[in-house]
Amino acid sequence: MFLVLFIIIYLNLFLFNITLSSLSNTLVFSAGPNSYVAFDSWRPCLNGYVRFDIRTNANDGTLAYIDDRGKFDFFYLKLIEGKLRLLFNLGNDRQALNVNMKINDDQWHTILIKRDGQTTILSIDNDLISNSTITYSEDLYFGGTTHNEYQASPFYFGGIPAALERPSSGNLSSFDVYMQPRFRGRLRNLIYRNCTNSRLIQPVHLQISGGVSLLQNHHCSSQLCRFGICLITDTNYKCLCDETDYHGEHCEYERKPNELTFNGKNYLIYNFNQTLLSINEIIQFQFKTNHYNALLFHIIEQNLYIKLKQGQIIIEYRLNNQLYEASTKDLYLIDNQWHYIQIKRKYEQIIIMIDEYHLQLDNDIKIEQYNNLKQIYIGGNNNENFENFYGCLKDITIIINDTIKYSISDYFLNKQINNDKTLRCSSLLNPIEFLISSSYISFDLFESIQQMINYQLNISFHFQTYSSDAILLYCINKYNNDFLGFDLIDGFFYITINLNNKKQRQELFQQRFNNGQTHFIFLHIQGYQGGLEFNITMNYRQSTRIIIQHISSKIH
Repeated sequence: MFLVLFIIIYLNLFLFNITLSSLSNTLVFSAGPNSYVAFDSWRPCLNGYVRFDIRTNANDGTLAYIDDRGKFDFFYLKLIEGKLRLLFNLGNDRQALNVNMKINDDQWHTILIKRDGQTTILSIDNDLISNSTITYSEDLYFGGTTHNEYQASPFYFGGIPAALERPSSGNLSSFDVYMQPRFRGRLRNLIYRNCTNSRLIQPVHLQISGGVSLLQNHHCSSQLCRFGICLITDTNYKCLCDETDYHGEHCEYERKPNELTFNGKNYLIYNFNQTLLSINEIIQFQFKTNHYNALLFHIIEQNLYIKLKQGQIIIEYRLNNQLYEASTKDLYLIDNQWHYIQIKRKYEQIIIMIDEYHLQLDNDIKIEQYNNLKQIYIGGNNNENFENFYGCLKDITIIINDTIKYSISDYFLNKQINNDKTLRCSSLLNPIEFLISSSYISFDLFESIQQMINYQLNISFHFQTYSSDAILLYCINKYNNDFLGFDLIDGFFYITINLNNKKQRQELFQQRFNNGQTHFIFLHIQGYQGGLEFNITMNYRQSTRIIIQHISSKIH
């Protein structure tokens, strides 16, 4: 008997709809009564951005607008007397950014709106001039108070639909957007940096209204820029290689890595050039991963551990056979995106900052000083009780007593420790993508397992999708009708078991999982004479057990 495992994740096919893409052309806005273009929603979280080129000679007009479907949050970019003004709200108070440069000179200008932790940035022409402001709020996530409550409208450019302009409709988070004239001018090269994708994307237009026309471009194509994005120019094209591992005119040359990559088996040891006595220190680094548990750093002599545990940052300190532990709470860090961490110890107190946002630890750890600081393990250690890191680290720096700085990442990169191309960060963490509904991968179990009566089988994988309905896993006995299935129905997780022509379906975990976030599922199957036991764990936090007795059949 054979077991075939099919993993099929249905994605929204409109993302790959082969229509005339507005991103291959220039949009021309007439400022007509209902002129606008609606694009896919932008999802910035704490580290995303949107950039585009505009050309206009108008004094005033709405350039871009997106909100959380009429609740609180919004980004509203407009032109006032030829200058940019960005209004936004992240659930606390309205804030404004102005850039003192006129751009209504009928020349092309590149506009950038960027989230960087607590900071929001508005920039023109690759930082020729820019402005920024800080948001002091516990709610920093656009579209919801946390990462997994995201709701957003389409991203409107040039104006908003006339139906939303009625003040009585109640569908706008910014009441004054309908008072602004529509945009007259041209737009091209719209690009998102979403927190749910490590690569830049060119969003799909959902609707082009009357009063907006397309100037077709005959220079750009995706083949020209290999791993990058093709940008339109007036007479030709240029390639944007940002957020890739490549550079060059056509993004054809591989960059020298600036990160250290760990595959769950390797780790590094850094020896300080002298024995140190540290009264205060700062440990800062960036990491990205799709694994929930790992040892990031181990300061040997002090028995201090910095770990990931169930997706949260844990600081663990062991002293005189006592264990002290403090952790963050309810953060979403397991998303294949870079996250900045700073851990500071001063006056015995430990303070942690993640993505420029200071956080309160659930327990208070006090450490007077580090004695005999000699060595630090990075990405794991030789203790089998710890799970080594699977992911990437960069910009690792330790500052001792405010004066001595150790650039640990540079040390290992200069020694070319990480020159194996199979350990590039992008190749390690990029997931398998299922782009059409007929896509799947399959494999067979070993013959020896298939013949066992008493056995244990573990299956685990990460998945992420926005699809409401999807088959995630399908195990079948090819010689009868027995099968096991995991699927999403309206975003909820279901298990279906069919044994001896008796089928049962059960919803598990009572929440939706089609939110675009990375989820981890672990399945343990134990077979024995006359029965089966299924233990299913989701995201290391929720688990359930299903026991089926008095059966002679088995799935494999």
